[in-house]
Formats: sequence, structure tokens, C-alpha cells
Amino acid sequence: MDSQNSSSDPTPTTNSDGSAGNPAIFDSQYAILGVVLGMSIEICLTGIITTLIRVFQGGQMITTGNFNIVAAIMAGFNVICIAYQSILSWVFFLSPDYCRNGTLAGNISSHFFNLVFDLFMLYKTLSISGGNFKVEVTMYLILLNRLAWGITDMFKSHGEWDANLNTCVYNQFPLTGLGFISSDMISHAFSGLIALIYGCMHVMTQAEPGSGDSMTMTIAKTLIDGNILRCLVVLGIHSYAIYAYQNFKNDPYASNVALLVEIYIWARVVNAEHFYSVGSVSYARPSAAMRSSVSEQSVEARG
Repeated sequence: MDSQNSSSDPTPTTNSDGSAGNPAIFDSQYAILGVVLGMSIEICLTGIITTLIRVFQGGQMITTGNFNIVAAIMAGFNVICIAYQSILSWVFFLSPDYCRNGTLAGNISSHFFNLVFDLFMLYKTLSISGGNFKVEVTMYLILLNRLAWGITDMFKSHGEWDANLNTCVYNQFPLTGLGFISSDMISHAFSGLIALIYGCMHVMTQAEPGSGDSMTMTIAKTLIDGNILRCLVVLGIHSYAIYAYQNFKNDPYASNVALLVEIYIWARVVNAEHFYSVGSVSYARPSAAMRSSVSEQSVEARG
């Protein structure tokens, strides 16, 4: 399209088919968005490789069922994250013919991305609770709630081509937007609360003489401390994303930066989880005594 700005001013990016990205976002700003997006993809690619290496460590595939569950969650998150980022980079520059279907693809990938992230955080929460039944039931209810809001949003929210702006505009249905954002916040707050409760219990247990072997206590401490810190980070970033959603509606660049930063942090959070060794701790489903199912081979490998 023909730009209305002078040649010395920043101009919106234009596709080869003549359609343009959002006219309120300039070339230099799209470049910054691309860098953040690329950083997230790099983290996820590295995470996939690392997970495969750990699953096949020593030239033999680890067949422990719970270990493989965690590996599958992490690998699934990374694959979905890469797909989501790839679709998102396309959604930035949709033409009129692909506006509605393109935004639908972006919306679907977004909900899957956040659902798998919630699954990861909640599974960690279940682990530090020692497989507590009430925690497990609550975990399933939170995930079902998030899934329900996501499915509803797929039908209610959609993209429309704005002929005046010559760009694809995404119309978020207000109720479903509030619903899935609140569901994510509930998930993160629940994870943090359970980590805090079991952290206090762990401190009191440590204070008692003869309170268990050192290996079990070390595993419990690592699980709890790591989860509390991670939940604080997640809650902080998600709170900022909610603020951006409410206040940056008229600033597409700022709102996209907030979105991509949240995705980047989520990728960091998941791939910082070295679940395969004592010290970073396996998140295989524990017993009530919070014992990890890390194999002796994994313990020796870390040593």
C-alpha cells in the first residue's frame, strides 16, 4: 500500500501481496517483536533437544512411566510454543483472504499453549503435595475450567478485516477474555498457595529431631523452594499481562510486547526445569512421603 508518511518517517511493514501489518506498528518495532519471538523459539528448540538427550541418556531410553510423563509435558509445551510463535508471526501480517482463519489459528494455538503451561505448573504442584487427593481434584477442575473458556473463546472471538486501516483486527469477546485470563490467574495462584503451605510444613518438619532422611528432605526442599519462586515470577508476569490487556488496547505495539514477553517467560520457566536429576529433582508422581522416583543412574550422573 502507499504510505502516507514522508520517506524520512518510519513506515508500516508491507507484505509482498500488498497487505500490511498494523499501521500503528513501524518496521523498527516489528523488528523488536521479531527478536523477542525468535528468542522464545530458540529456548524451545534447545529444550526439545535437551529433553531428548535426557530421555535417551547413556544410549538407552528411560522407561520410567512418570519420568516420561514429565518429559512429554515439556516436549509438548515446546512444540506447541514453536507452532504458536510461528503462527503469531504470520498473524501479524494477514491479508484479507486469511484474516478470519488466520486469527482463529492463532487463537487456538494460544489456548493450547497456555493450557499446557498450566498443566506443567499444576503437575509440579501435585508433586510437592505428595499426590494429595484434594490437590489432584482441584488440579483437574482448574484445567477443565481453562479448557472450557478456551473452547468458548474460539467460537466467540474472531478477526475482521478493517478496510479503513487496511489491516486485520482481532475482536476479543470481553466475557471469554476475562474468563480465560482469570482461569490462568487462579491456576498460578493455586500453585503458589500450595507451594507456600507445604513450604511452611517442610520448615516445621525440619525443626523436629529425626524428621526423615537427608535425601528426602533435600528433594522436598528443592521442589518447594523452586515452585514458590517460579510461581511468584509467573504471578508477576501474568499480572502485568492483565494490566496490558486492560490498558494497551489502543497501543498494538505495547500490547504485543507484553504478549511476547509473557510467552518468553513461560518458555524460560518450563525449560529451566531440570526434572531429570536430584538437585533439580524429578517430578515423577511421588508417594505421600514425597520421595522422588529418580533412578540411581540419574543420581550418579549428577554426581
